[in-house]
Amino acid sequence: MAGLLLGGGYGPLMTRFGLASDNLISAQLVLADGTVVLCDATHNRDLFWAVKGGGGNFGVVTSMRLRLHRVGQVLSGSIVFPWGDAPRVLERFSWLMQAAPDELAGAAILSLGPGGNPVVAVSPTWSGHPERRRRIVSEIESFGTPIVSKVGPMAAADLLTLTDGKLVSGRGYEVATRWLSDLSADIVSTLIAAYDNRTSPSSSIILHHFHGAGTRIPPGDTAFGMRQPHFTALIYGAWEPAHVDGTNHRRWTHNLSSKLSGWALPGGYANLLDDNAREQIGSAFGPNGQRLLNLPGLTPAIFFQRYLCQADENRLSSVCSAACTEKAPLAGPLHIVPNQLVCRRGSASQPVSALHRQKNCYARSAAPQVRAACSPMMTHGAIVLPLTTRGIIDASAIRRFFMPKTLSLPSTTDSGSWPIFAVPL
Repeated sequence: MAGLLLGGGYGPLMTRFGLASDNLISAQLVLADGTVVLCDATHNRDLFWAVKGGGGNFGVVTSMRLRLHRVGQVLSGSIVFPWGDAPRVLERFSWLMQAAPDELAGAAILSLGPGGNPVVAVSPTWSGHPERRRRIVSEIESFGTPIVSKVGPMAAADLLTLTDGKLVSGRGYEVATRWLSDLSADIVSTLIAAYDNRTSPSSSIILHHFHGAGTRIPPGDTAFGMRQPHFTALIYGAWEPAHVDGTNHRRWTHNLSSKLSGWALPGGYANLLDDNAREQIGSAFGPNGQRLLNLPGLTPAIFFQRYLCQADENRLSSVCSAACTEKAPLAGPLHIVPNQLVCRRGSASQPVSALHRQKNCYARSAAPQVRAACSPMMTHGAIVLPLTTRGIIDASAIRRFFMPKTLSLPSTTDSGSWPIFAVPL
Protein backbone atom coordinates (compact mmCIF):
# COMPACT_ATOMS: atom_id res chain seq x y z
CA MET A 1 0.00 0.00 0.00
CA ALA A 2 2.80 2.45 0.86
CA GLY A 3 4.56 1.98 -2.46
CA LEU A 4 1.31 2.37 -4.40
CA LEU A 5 0.45 5.55 -2.55
CA LEU A 6 3.86 7.24 -2.66
CA GLY A 7 3.93 7.10 -6.47
CA GLY A 8 0.36 8.39 -6.85
CA GLY A 9 -1.78 5.26 -6.77
CA TYR A 10 -4.11 4.44 -9.64
CA GLY A 11 -7.03 2.13 -8.87
CA PRO A 12 -10.54 1.10 -9.96
CA LEU A 13 -12.19 3.76 -7.77
CA MET A 14 -9.78 6.61 -8.54
CA THR A 15 -12.23 8.38 -10.84
CA ARG A 16 -14.61 8.84 -7.91
CA PHE A 17 -12.25 9.36 -4.98
CA GLY A 18 -8.95 10.42 -6.53
CA LEU A 19 -5.55 8.76 -6.37
CA ALA A 20 -4.47 6.81 -3.32
CA SER A 21 -2.08 9.66 -2.50
CA ASP A 22 -4.96 12.16 -2.61
CA ASN A 23 -6.40 10.34 0.39
CA LEU A 24 -3.32 10.51 2.59
CA ILE A 25 -4.03 12.26 5.91
CA SER A 26 -0.61 11.91 7.53
CA ALA A 27 2.56 9.87 7.38
CA GLN A 28 5.49 9.10 9.67
CA LEU A 29 8.90 8.83 8.02
CA VAL A 30 12.47 8.04 8.95
CA LEU A 31 14.66 10.52 7.08
CA ALA A 32 18.15 9.86 5.74
CA ASP A 33 19.80 11.21 8.90
CA GLY A 34 17.73 8.90 11.12
CA THR A 35 15.26 11.58 12.23
CA VAL A 36 11.68 10.37 12.71
CA VAL A 37 9.13 12.97 11.58
CA LEU A 38 5.37 13.26 11.20
CA CYS A 39 4.00 15.13 8.20
CA ASP A 40 0.45 16.26 7.52
CA ALA A 41 -1.42 19.39 6.48
CA THR A 42 0.01 21.37 9.41
CA HIS A 43 3.32 19.63 10.24
CA ASN A 44 6.26 19.42 7.81
CA ARG A 45 3.99 20.53 5.03
CA ASP A 46 6.67 20.46 2.32
CA LEU A 47 7.42 16.84 3.12
CA PHE A 48 3.69 16.03 3.19
CA TRP A 49 3.32 17.61 -0.24
CA ALA A 50 6.30 15.60 -1.52
CA VAL A 51 5.17 12.16 -0.37
CA LYS A 52 1.78 12.61 -2.05
CA GLY A 53 3.01 11.29 -5.37
CA GLY A 54 6.71 12.14 -5.22
CA GLY A 55 7.78 8.52 -4.76
CA GLY A 56 9.97 6.95 -2.11
CA ASN A 57 12.57 9.67 -2.49
CA PHE A 58 12.48 11.31 0.93
CA GLY A 59 12.64 8.62 3.57
CA VAL A 60 11.19 5.36 4.78
CA VAL A 61 7.47 5.52 5.58
CA THR A 62 6.78 3.64 8.80
CA SER A 63 3.09 4.49 9.23
CA MET A 64 0.31 6.41 7.52
CA ARG A 65 -3.28 7.50 8.05
CA LEU A 66 -5.66 7.32 5.10
CA ARG A 67 -9.07 8.77 4.35
CA LEU A 68 -11.61 5.97 3.87
CA HIS A 69 -14.83 6.08 1.86
CA ARG A 70 -17.98 4.10 2.41
CA VAL A 71 -18.79 2.26 -0.81
CA GLY A 72 -21.59 -0.24 -1.24
CA GLN A 73 -21.78 -2.78 -4.02
CA VAL A 74 -20.13 -1.95 -7.32
CA LEU A 75 -20.51 -3.45 -10.78
CA SER A 76 -17.40 -4.99 -12.30
CA GLY A 77 -16.05 -7.90 -14.31
CA SER A 78 -14.96 -8.43 -17.92
CA ILE A 79 -16.53 -8.42 -21.37
CA VAL A 80 -14.32 -10.32 -23.82
CA PHE A 81 -14.30 -9.78 -27.59
CA PRO A 82 -12.63 -11.70 -30.43
CA TRP A 83 -9.40 -10.27 -31.82
CA GLY A 84 -11.08 -9.20 -35.04
CA ASP A 85 -13.18 -6.72 -33.05
CA ALA A 86 -10.11 -5.09 -31.46
CA PRO A 87 -9.94 -1.89 -33.59
CA ARG A 88 -13.59 -1.00 -33.02
CA VAL A 89 -13.59 -2.06 -29.35
CA LEU A 90 -10.59 0.13 -28.53
CA GLU A 91 -12.06 3.05 -30.46
CA ARG A 92 -15.39 2.79 -28.64
CA PHE A 93 -13.64 2.23 -25.31
CA SER A 94 -11.74 5.48 -25.86
CA TRP A 95 -14.95 7.38 -26.55
CA LEU A 96 -16.69 5.88 -23.53
CA MET A 97 -13.89 6.74 -21.11
CA GLN A 98 -13.40 10.29 -22.33
CA ALA A 99 -17.09 11.03 -21.72
CA ALA A 100 -17.46 8.93 -18.56
CA PRO A 101 -18.81 10.28 -15.27
CA ASP A 102 -16.85 9.93 -12.03
CA GLU A 103 -18.72 6.74 -11.15
CA LEU A 104 -17.43 4.86 -14.22
CA ALA A 105 -13.84 3.62 -14.51
CA GLY A 106 -12.54 1.04 -16.90
CA ALA A 107 -9.64 -0.80 -18.48
CA ALA A 108 -9.05 -2.48 -21.83
CA ILE A 109 -6.77 -5.51 -21.94
CA LEU A 110 -5.01 -7.11 -24.89
CA SER A 111 -4.10 -10.67 -23.95
CA LEU A 112 -4.67 -14.31 -24.79
CA GLY A 113 -8.08 -15.80 -24.10
CA PRO A 114 -8.76 -19.17 -22.47
CA GLY A 115 -8.47 -20.92 -25.84
CA GLY A 116 -5.04 -19.49 -26.51
CA ASN A 117 -6.23 -16.95 -29.10
CA PRO A 118 -5.68 -13.19 -28.73
CA VAL A 119 -8.66 -11.25 -27.40
CA VAL A 120 -9.48 -7.76 -26.24
CA ALA A 121 -11.41 -7.40 -22.98
CA VAL A 122 -13.09 -4.41 -21.39
CA SER A 123 -13.31 -4.36 -17.61
CA PRO A 124 -15.67 -1.66 -16.29
CA THR A 125 -16.16 -0.56 -12.70
CA TRP A 126 -19.41 1.27 -11.93
CA SER A 127 -19.83 2.66 -8.41
CA GLY A 128 -22.93 4.74 -9.08
CA HIS A 129 -26.65 4.10 -8.90
CA PRO A 130 -27.59 0.42 -9.44
CA GLU A 131 -30.31 1.34 -11.95
CA ARG A 132 -27.66 2.30 -14.55
CA ARG A 133 -25.76 -0.99 -14.37
CA ARG A 134 -27.60 -2.79 -17.16
CA ARG A 135 -27.31 0.19 -19.49
CA ILE A 136 -23.51 0.35 -19.03
CA VAL A 137 -23.06 -3.36 -19.69
CA SER A 138 -25.26 -3.17 -22.79
CA GLU A 139 -23.30 -0.24 -24.18
CA ILE A 140 -19.98 -2.04 -23.79
CA GLU A 141 -21.38 -5.27 -25.26
CA SER A 142 -22.37 -3.25 -28.34
CA PHE A 143 -18.69 -2.52 -29.06
CA GLY A 144 -18.51 -5.85 -30.91
CA THR A 145 -19.60 -9.46 -30.61
CA PRO A 146 -18.73 -10.61 -27.10
CA ILE A 147 -17.32 -14.08 -26.55
CA VAL A 148 -17.89 -13.83 -22.80
CA SER A 149 -19.71 -11.24 -20.71
CA LYS A 150 -19.12 -11.83 -17.04
CA VAL A 151 -20.04 -8.65 -15.21
CA GLY A 152 -21.99 -8.38 -12.00
CA PRO A 153 -22.37 -6.74 -8.60
CA MET A 154 -19.72 -7.30 -5.95
CA ALA A 155 -18.40 -5.73 -2.77
CA ALA A 156 -15.89 -2.97 -3.44
CA ALA A 157 -13.33 -4.86 -1.35
CA ASP A 158 -13.55 -7.74 -3.84
CA LEU A 159 -12.38 -5.63 -6.78
CA LEU A 160 -8.77 -6.56 -6.09
CA THR A 161 -9.58 -10.25 -6.39
CA LEU A 162 -10.23 -9.72 -10.11
CA THR A 163 -6.47 -9.58 -10.66
CA ASP A 164 -5.70 -12.69 -8.61
CA GLY A 165 -3.46 -15.02 -10.54
CA LYS A 166 -2.62 -12.47 -13.24
CA LEU A 167 1.00 -12.14 -12.12
CA VAL A 168 2.22 -15.70 -12.13
CA SER A 169 5.01 -16.84 -9.84
CA GLY A 170 7.95 -18.15 -11.82
CA ARG A 171 7.55 -15.81 -14.78
CA GLY A 172 9.95 -13.07 -15.75
CA TYR A 173 8.45 -9.61 -16.29
CA GLU A 174 9.51 -6.39 -18.00
CA VAL A 175 7.23 -3.37 -17.73
CA ALA A 176 7.03 -0.13 -19.68
CA THR A 177 4.42 2.60 -19.47
CA ARG A 178 3.23 5.65 -21.39
CA TRP A 179 0.69 8.40 -20.80
CA LEU A 180 -1.63 9.07 -23.76
CA SER A 181 -4.19 11.84 -24.19
CA ASP A 182 -6.39 9.62 -26.37
CA LEU A 183 -6.45 6.37 -28.31
CA SER A 184 -6.22 7.64 -31.88
CA ALA A 185 -6.49 5.34 -34.87
CA ASP A 186 -2.69 5.36 -35.23
CA ILE A 187 -2.20 4.42 -31.58
CA VAL A 188 -4.77 1.64 -31.79
CA SER A 189 -3.18 0.17 -34.93
CA THR A 190 0.27 0.36 -33.27
CA LEU A 191 -0.99 -1.48 -30.20
CA ILE A 192 -2.70 -4.18 -32.24
CA ALA A 193 0.32 -4.68 -34.51
CA ALA A 194 2.63 -4.93 -31.51
CA TYR A 195 0.45 -7.53 -29.83
CA ASP A 196 0.22 -9.48 -33.07
CA ASN A 197 4.03 -9.62 -32.98
CA ARG A 198 4.39 -10.42 -29.28
CA THR A 199 7.37 -12.58 -28.40
CA SER A 200 5.59 -14.47 -25.64
CA PRO A 201 2.05 -15.77 -25.13
CA SER A 202 2.22 -14.44 -21.56
CA SER A 203 2.69 -10.79 -22.55
CA SER A 204 -0.17 -8.30 -22.36
CA ILE A 205 -1.12 -4.63 -22.77
CA ILE A 206 -3.46 -2.81 -20.39
CA LEU A 207 -5.05 0.61 -20.94
CA HIS A 208 -6.89 2.48 -18.21
CA HIS A 209 -8.23 6.03 -18.06
CA PHE A 210 -7.75 8.78 -15.48
CA HIS A 211 -10.63 11.21 -15.17
CA GLY A 212 -13.01 12.49 -12.53
CA ALA A 213 -12.07 13.47 -8.99
CA GLY A 214 -8.30 13.32 -9.43
CA THR A 215 -8.34 15.72 -12.39
CA ARG A 216 -9.98 18.43 -10.29
CA ILE A 217 -7.00 18.70 -7.95
CA PRO A 218 -4.61 21.47 -9.12
CA PRO A 219 -1.26 20.03 -10.33
CA GLY A 220 0.68 22.01 -7.75
CA ASP A 221 -1.32 20.82 -4.74
CA THR A 222 0.53 17.49 -4.59
CA ALA A 223 3.78 16.16 -6.03
CA PHE A 224 1.80 14.06 -8.53
CA GLY A 225 1.64 16.61 -11.33
CA MET A 226 -0.28 14.73 -14.07
CA ARG A 227 -3.81 15.97 -13.44
CA GLN A 228 -5.22 16.14 -16.95
CA PRO A 229 -7.41 13.31 -18.20
CA HIS A 230 -5.24 10.61 -19.79
CA PHE A 231 -4.88 6.96 -20.64
CA THR A 232 -2.08 4.97 -19.05
CA ALA A 233 -0.66 2.23 -21.26
CA LEU A 234 0.94 -0.60 -19.31
CA ILE A 235 3.09 -2.90 -21.44
CA TYR A 236 3.92 -6.20 -19.77
CA GLY A 237 6.54 -8.37 -21.41
CA ALA A 238 6.34 -11.76 -19.67
CA TRP A 239 8.07 -15.09 -20.16
CA GLU A 240 8.65 -18.33 -18.35
CA PRO A 241 10.53 -19.69 -16.68
CA ALA A 242 11.94 -16.47 -15.27
CA HIS A 243 15.56 -17.61 -15.33
CA VAL A 244 15.75 -18.01 -19.12
CA ASP A 245 17.11 -15.19 -21.29
CA GLY A 246 14.39 -12.53 -21.56
CA THR A 247 16.21 -10.23 -23.99
CA ASN A 248 13.69 -10.61 -26.83
CA HIS A 249 10.74 -10.03 -24.51
CA ARG A 250 12.36 -6.97 -22.95
CA ARG A 251 13.09 -5.65 -26.43
CA TRP A 252 9.44 -6.16 -27.44
CA THR A 253 8.29 -4.23 -24.37
CA HIS A 254 10.53 -1.23 -24.94
CA ASN A 255 10.12 -1.20 -28.71
CA LEU A 256 6.38 -0.71 -28.24
CA SER A 257 7.00 1.99 -25.66
CA SER A 258 9.32 3.73 -28.11
CA LYS A 259 6.77 3.53 -30.91
CA LEU A 260 4.14 5.14 -28.66
CA SER A 261 6.48 7.95 -27.61
CA GLY A 262 5.59 10.15 -30.59
CA TRP A 263 1.98 10.38 -29.39
CA ALA A 264 2.68 10.19 -25.66
CA LEU A 265 2.40 12.92 -23.06
CA PRO A 266 5.67 13.82 -21.32
CA GLY A 267 6.72 11.61 -18.42
CA GLY A 268 4.98 8.50 -17.22
CA TYR A 269 3.75 6.77 -14.09
CA ALA A 270 6.80 6.81 -11.81
CA ASN A 271 5.80 3.67 -9.93
CA LEU A 272 6.33 1.61 -13.09
CA LEU A 273 9.08 3.44 -14.96
CA ASP A 274 12.17 1.44 -15.77
CA ASP A 275 15.40 2.79 -14.25
CA ASN A 276 16.74 3.44 -17.76
CA ALA A 277 13.74 5.49 -18.92
CA ARG A 278 15.65 8.72 -18.32
CA GLU A 279 13.69 10.86 -20.74
CA GLN A 280 10.40 9.89 -19.07
CA ILE A 281 11.78 10.11 -15.54
CA GLY A 282 12.86 13.70 -16.18
CA SER A 283 9.22 14.65 -16.87
CA ALA A 284 7.43 12.20 -14.59
CA PHE A 285 6.59 14.84 -11.98
CA GLY A 286 5.70 17.54 -14.49
CA PRO A 287 6.10 21.10 -13.21
CA ASN A 288 6.68 19.76 -9.69
CA GLY A 289 10.01 18.12 -10.47
CA GLN A 290 12.14 21.16 -9.70
CA ARG A 291 10.30 21.85 -6.46
CA LEU A 292 10.90 18.25 -5.37
CA LEU A 293 14.62 18.72 -5.97
CA ASN A 294 14.76 21.92 -3.95
CA LEU A 295 12.60 21.21 -0.92
CA PRO A 296 14.01 23.17 2.02
CA GLY A 297 15.67 21.12 4.74
CA LEU A 298 15.42 17.82 2.87
CA THR A 299 18.82 17.71 1.14
CA PRO A 300 19.99 14.63 3.14
CA ALA A 301 17.14 12.68 1.60
CA ILE A 302 19.11 12.66 -1.64
CA PHE A 303 20.18 9.19 -0.47
CA PHE A 304 16.74 7.94 -1.44
CA GLN A 305 16.28 9.94 -4.62
CA ARG A 306 16.46 7.33 -7.33
CA TYR A 307 14.15 9.08 -9.80
CA LEU A 308 14.86 12.68 -8.91
CA CYS A 309 18.59 12.25 -9.33
CA GLN A 310 18.12 10.67 -12.72
CA ALA A 311 15.94 13.59 -13.66
CA ASP A 312 18.67 16.15 -12.96
CA GLU A 313 22.27 14.98 -13.21
CA ASN A 314 23.61 18.48 -12.55
CA ARG A 315 21.69 18.54 -9.29
CA LEU A 316 23.08 15.12 -8.46
CA SER A 317 26.65 16.26 -9.03
CA SER A 318 26.27 19.41 -6.95
CA VAL A 319 24.65 17.57 -4.05
CA CYS A 320 27.39 14.95 -4.16
CA SER A 321 30.08 17.61 -4.12
CA ALA A 322 28.45 19.47 -1.25
CA ALA A 323 28.10 16.33 0.83
CA CYS A 324 31.74 15.51 0.25
CA THR A 325 32.89 18.55 2.20
CA GLU A 326 33.38 18.98 5.91
CA LYS A 327 30.43 21.39 5.90
CA ALA A 328 28.03 18.50 5.29
CA PRO A 329 29.01 15.68 7.65
CA LEU A 330 27.22 12.39 7.24
CA ALA A 331 25.90 10.05 9.92
CA GLY A 332 24.16 6.71 10.15
CA PRO A 333 24.27 3.67 7.86
CA LEU A 334 24.93 4.27 4.19
CA HIS A 335 23.48 1.81 1.68
CA ILE A 336 25.32 1.05 -1.54
CA VAL A 337 23.10 -0.53 -4.16
CA PRO A 338 23.35 -1.05 -7.95
CA ASN A 339 23.96 2.03 -10.12
CA GLN A 340 25.41 4.58 -7.73
CA LEU A 341 27.68 7.51 -8.01
CA VAL A 342 30.31 7.35 -5.31
CA CYS A 343 32.74 10.12 -4.40
CA ARG A 344 35.40 10.55 -1.77
CA ARG A 345 35.31 13.57 0.47
CA GLY A 346 36.87 16.53 -1.28
CA SER A 347 36.97 14.87 -4.71
CA ALA A 348 34.73 14.93 -7.74
CA SER A 349 32.00 12.35 -8.19
CA GLN A 350 32.91 9.33 -10.28
CA PRO A 351 30.81 7.83 -13.09
CA VAL A 352 29.40 4.37 -12.62
CA SER A 353 31.72 3.02 -15.31
CA ALA A 354 34.71 3.94 -13.15
CA LEU A 355 33.47 1.99 -10.15
CA HIS A 356 34.57 -1.40 -8.98
CA ARG A 357 31.84 -3.88 -9.97
CA GLN A 358 31.08 -7.28 -8.56
CA LYS A 359 27.76 -9.14 -8.75
CA ASN A 360 25.89 -6.03 -9.94
CA CYS A 361 27.02 -3.91 -7.00
CA TYR A 362 29.51 -1.11 -6.98
CA ALA A 363 32.05 0.27 -4.52
CA ARG A 364 35.05 2.54 -4.93
CA SER A 365 37.93 3.43 -2.67
CA ALA A 366 41.67 3.88 -2.92
CA ALA A 367 42.02 1.46 -0.04
CA PRO A 368 41.95 -2.20 -1.20
CA GLN A 369 40.79 -3.15 2.29
CA VAL A 370 37.49 -1.40 1.58
CA ARG A 371 36.92 -3.39 -1.57
CA ALA A 372 37.78 -6.55 0.31
CA ALA A 373 35.37 -5.60 3.07
CA CYS A 374 32.58 -4.97 0.57
CA SER A 375 32.96 -8.18 -1.41
CA PRO A 376 31.20 -10.57 1.01
CA MET A 377 28.17 -8.31 1.20
CA MET A 378 27.95 -7.93 -2.57
CA THR A 379 26.68 -11.47 -2.90
CA HIS A 380 23.47 -10.34 -1.20
CA GLY A 381 22.81 -7.51 -3.66
CA ALA A 382 23.62 -4.68 -1.27
CA ILE A 383 26.32 -3.39 1.01
CA VAL A 384 25.88 -1.49 4.25
CA LEU A 385 28.89 0.53 5.31
CA PRO A 386 28.50 1.90 8.86
CA LEU A 387 29.78 5.46 9.17
CA THR A 388 31.05 7.54 12.01
CA THR A 389 29.36 10.87 12.67
CA ARG A 390 31.97 12.52 10.44
CA GLY A 391 31.04 10.39 7.48
CA ILE A 392 34.02 8.03 7.88
CA ILE A 393 33.57 4.32 7.28
CA ASP A 394 33.54 2.69 10.70
CA ALA A 395 36.10 -0.07 10.23
CA SER A 396 35.43 -1.51 13.66
CA ALA A 397 31.76 -1.98 12.79
CA ILE A 398 32.67 -3.66 9.52
CA ARG A 399 35.03 -5.93 11.39
CA ARG A 400 32.44 -6.68 14.06
CA PHE A 401 29.40 -7.35 11.89
CA PHE A 402 30.47 -8.15 8.35
CA MET A 403 33.96 -9.56 8.26
CA PRO A 404 35.85 -12.67 9.31
CA LYS A 405 37.88 -11.99 12.43
CA THR A 406 41.08 -12.82 10.56
CA LEU A 407 40.79 -9.81 8.21
CA SER A 408 42.95 -6.89 9.27
CA LEU A 409 41.43 -3.45 8.77
CA PRO A 410 42.96 -0.13 9.80
CA SER A 411 41.07 1.91 12.37
CA THR A 412 39.31 5.17 11.51
CA THR A 413 41.97 7.06 13.46
CA ASP A 414 44.62 6.03 10.91
CA SER A 415 45.69 8.59 8.34
CA GLY A 416 44.35 6.25 5.69
CA SER A 417 40.75 6.30 6.95
CA TRP A 418 38.18 6.14 4.19
CA PRO A 419 35.61 8.92 3.88
CA ILE A 420 33.08 7.83 1.30
CA PHE A 421 29.70 9.10 0.13
CA ALA A 422 27.16 7.42 -2.17
CA VAL A 423 24.25 8.91 -4.06
CA PRO A 424 21.67 6.57 -5.63
CA LEU A 425 20.89 7.37 -9.26
